[in-house]
Amino acid sequence: VIRPPQVSATDKWEYLASIGHSILLGKLNILHDLSSWERVGDYDVVLVSGRAWSDEQLAALFQYIESGGVAVCLEEGFAAQSEMFVETPIDRLGDYREAGEHALGDGTLVMVRENLGKDFFRGEGAEDISRRLDQLLDSLSVVRAIAPQDVIVEAVAVGDAVIAHVLNYRFESGSFIAATDVDVTIPLPASFTPRNESVRVLSPGNDPAVIPYSIEEGGLHLKLPLLSVWAVLMIQ
Repeated sequence: VIRPPQVSATDKWEYLASIGHSILLGKLNILHDLSSWERVGDYDVVLVSGRAWSDEQLAALFQYIESGGVAVCLEEGFAAQSEMFVETPIDRLGDYREAGEHALGDGTLVMVRENLGKDFFRGEGAEDISRRLDQLLDSLSVVRAIAPQDVIVEAVAVGDAVIAHVLNYRFESGSFIAATDVDVTIPLPASFTPRNESVRVLSPGNDPAVIPYSIEEGGLHLKLPLLSVWAVLMIQ
């Protein structure tokens, strides 16, 4: 998720949009970062929004797409303004502003023309919005963890380990409901092979534990005996 490069101080929704997109991806267990436009080249697929983009920033995004990247634009007025929040006299997106997929060099620009992150924070039905985003991303090369509904998995490679945060939270009600025997599958980087025969688990109110795992097609699979609020898994 790429944060808008410039955000108007008078438009709180634009500021919240990228956070909303990140929450929605988390609910779908799609592994992702919340990053800046300068790092767009680090990713295979990016979600972008925001009305104010400079010529330099927009050129960097188009270069990323032409080099094989996929950019999903979740904003009807995407890049319609300069970095000074002034409407540009010429539409810099041209025909690419039409809703749908557009081939651009070796990559793809997907124009959605609606900001699901804004809709999420406006309370327009999180489950429906999440389902719409899931359908939108279904054909793209996104990496997902597998877990029960309302269990969110975020994993990141740190040195010679993969650290996974497992959160048991219901956004709609703001509640934590303890779960038992929770099956979780965590995608692993292609270059990473676990050395240990078990995963170390840390969770509030419980002593540190180690549990066995298996390597399956989708990644590393394990069963958490108890998931109260959250757990941190250390895979080495």
